[in-house]
Amino acid sequence: MNNTLISIGAAAIIGGSSFLGAAAIVAAPNTTKQITFAQVKKNNKSTSCWTVVNNKVYNVTNWINQHPGGSARILALCGKNGTFMFDGKHSGQSAPENVLASYQIGVLKKRN
Repeated sequence: MNNTLISIGAAAIIGGSSFLGAAAIVAAPNTTKQITFAQVKKNNKSTSCWTVVNNKVYNVTNWINQHPGGSARILALCGKNGTFMFDGKHSGQSAPENVLASYQIGVLKKRN
């Protein structure tokens, strides 16, 4: 896995409103690390906010204050499975899906 830092600048149209994200330094997404839901549940605060969307785990802590719809929408996902909420608002929209993908830290470990 290559964890080289990359610079990302985002500009997108989300929900009919313009969103211009400042360039940010983020690590390349980790798409293979196995993370349990118990680990996700422990990261349920604004200082460490993890969520699950479609069996992928994301650390969205740095996105809380950048979300165009307000921080409350991201805080509601901390430590939870956010699939229903994310897909209900952004399913099929490439810009939000691309932003979310940049925060991926692993995949949800299947229960044995």
